[in-house]
Amino acid sequence: SASMGCPNCGGPLELIAPDKVERVTCPNCSSLLDVNQGNLTYLHALNPPPNAPDFVAPIGAEGTFPGDIKLKIIGAVVRSVTFDGVQYFWHEYLLYNPMIGFRWLVHSDNHWNFVETVNPAEVEQLGIIGAGQTAKFDGQTFKIFQDGQAVVEYVKGEFYWRVEQGETVRAVDYVSPPLMLSQEISANEINWSVGTYMTNDEVEKAFGIEGLPKPWSVGPNQPFTGTFYYTWGALPLLLLLVVAAFMVPFTGISSTALSQE
Repeated sequence: SASMGCPNCGGPLELIAPDKVERVTCPNCSSLLDVNQGNLTYLHALNPPPNAPDFVAPIGAEGTFPGDIKLKIIGAVVRSVTFDGVQYFWHEYLLYNPMIGFRWLVHSDNHWNFVETVNPAEVEQLGIIGAGQTAKFDGQTFKIFQDGQAVVEYVKGEFYWRVEQGETVRAVDYVSPPLMLSQEISANEINWSVGTYMTNDEVEKAFGIEGLPKPWSVGPNQPFTGTFYYTWGALPLLLLLVVAAFMVPFTGISSTALSQE
C-alpha cells in the first residue's frame, strides 16, 4: 500500500494496490482521481444518484472465499440497467489479493455472486440473438437471461481501469444455476466472466459478519432448494385457513350452502 494526499482537498488517502490501479476516489471529498505512475490528478467530483441503494460492504473489508482465498474489498461500483422505463440498481465490489489478482463480488436484489474473469476463447455463443440464445462454457450450456445497457452510476475506492461515472457497456447475462456467465461489450473490447451463486450465510461467514439483508425473490442463478417456495408459497394457504377458522362461528361447520331440486 502507499499513502498519498488528495490533489483536490489535501486529505490523506491510501492505495491498497498502487502498482495496479488507474483510478481512485478520495474518501474525504469524493473526488475521482487519475493515477499515473504514482501521481494523482483531480478529474471531477462524484455525486451519488439519490435513488440508488447504499453500499452494504465497506471498503477495506477482508473475506475468505472458495478455495480458501483471502481477498480485500478495494473498490465498489453502483451500476444500473433500465427496462421498460424502470431503473434497476446493483453493486459490484472489487476484491484484491496481490498474489492472485482481482475478483468481484456482485450484490443484486440481496443476492450475491462471486465472479472471476474467463478467457473469451473458452466461450461459445449459440443460437439466434434474442430469447433463444445460449452460450457454452466449460462443458455447460447457459440460457440467456437478460441483455441491456449497464451504466456506471457511482464509484468508491480504487480500480484497475479508467472507470468513469456514466460509462456504459452492453451487458448480456446467461444462467445455468448456480453459475451466471456474463458478457460485457464496449467500443474497444469484449470481456467474459463467470459468477457462482453465494447464499447470505456464505457471504456472512466469508467476512465474519451477520445481519446482511435477506432476498425476497429468487435469484436468476440461485440453485433450487424448495425453501423459498415452501416458505412463501405456503402463506396464501395459511391465510385461507385462518379466514376459514374465523368464519366457522358465523356459518357453522355443516351449514347448507345450496339446496334445490
